[in-house]
Amino acid sequence: MNKQSFIIVCTAAVVGSVLLLIFAVGMAFALRSKYERFRIPENGMYPTLPAGSTHWVTKNSFESADEFSLGDIVVFKIQRSNKTYNYVWRVIALPGDEVSIELDQIKINGVLIDREFKVREGELAIFVETHGEEAYEVAYDSGAPAEDRVGCQLTVPDGQLFLLGDNRYVAADSRYHGPVPIADVLGKMHP
Repeated sequence: MNKQSFIIVCTAAVVGSVLLLIFAVGMAFALRSKYERFRIPENGMYPTLPAGSTHWVTKNSFESADEFSLGDIVVFKIQRSNKTYNYVWRVIALPGDEVSIELDQIKINGVLIDREFKVREGELAIFVETHGEEAYEVAYDSGAPAEDRVGCQLTVPDGQLFLLGDNRYVAADSRYHGPVPIADVLGKMHP
């Protein structure tokens, strides 16, 4: 191979490597705009999402309640003390649904959400809850103080979702802060 051919081959290899790197970086940015990994900081969604675990979120701009199903896990933003935080809770009720929670009894439109005991983990009673077409585990702490056993009664307003954490007496969810605007939902989590 002569010197000129060698330079051409080396230049082609470098250009190919640079193009491959540009393509890889572009794909990483494209995926990052659609998917993101979130770390769960606390046990509000235990046992489904234990503290410290990480999970993929499909990010999206939602416009309608039709884009959600009962039982979906969503990541949403909330503003507190001039700071924005991301929270992760489960969709329990959609706009127009009547929610009634008294202790561990949850009724949506007058129908009790079905639940079956699974196992005891210390003070936690783990149940399998079936809501809509979703079945998932929830936890109730039998040692939780009375002030943590918050109930509520409301009708979910248009454009909002009623969300609960799976660790029912630990999660500061819609029972405390009210329904969440659909516009504040960043995406759906896939545990």
